[in-house]
Amino acid sequence: MKNFSILLVIVTVFSALAPVCLAAEATIQLFDGKSLDGWDSYTWVEGKETNDKIWSVTKEGYLETTGKPFGYLHTKKSYINYKLTIVWRWKPGAKPTNSGIFIRMSEKPTSFLTKSIEVQHKHGAVGDLMAFYGATCKGVKERFWEHENKLFGKFCGVKKIEDAEKKPGEWNTTVITLKGEDVTVELNGKTVNKATNFKEEAGQIGLQSEGGPIQFKTVELTEL
Repeated sequence: MKNFSILLVIVTVFSALAPVCLAAEATIQLFDGKSLDGWDSYTWVEGKETNDKIWSVTKEGYLETTGKPFGYLHTKKSYINYKLTIVWRWKPGAKPTNSGIFIRMSEKPTSFLTKSIEVQHKHGAVGDLMAFYGATCKGVKERFWEHENKLFGKFCGVKKIEDAEKKPGEWNTTVITLKGEDVTVELNGKTVNKATNFKEEAGQIGLQSEGGPIQFKTVELTEL
């Protein structure tokens, strides 16, 4: 009877905690396949912000940008630690160019970029990591770099481990895990980058417009 009472207490406690655990790991669809609800757009031309409408939802339910002018679509809400899954492709028939995923965007923009960590989505360099406007990063010595730029100031990055991008027009899946100071990037099932020393602070998530048309089918987040 004593053992039964102990077991009953354990089951009761687990049952009470289970909903909390499930809620903590719930997946949020940041893009609903129908609208730009929950997002704001920012574009930048010749040194100033513009109101160009470069983002839309296609009849197939894809989020699409023309790629010009430069800028980004960003979430209205901020997040700290999470797993972000993005399914994307270069628009079929268009030349693959440049894009990126911004995480922990924490300041107002001063150009077509802002203080943030970028998971590079430039064709041929998908998975590189960069940190702009005071955001910091560290990685394996052989893949780490730092530069000085008139527009961005001092910024740093960590080159990808390997190339796992699919052919232009095919769907790719990027999974970004951001926990504490650490970032891991997976592309199509392969771990293509790991880096650390990213300041743990809340920030928005952004999808970049930088040169050409790109489509996003899934943008979902699981908070950690």
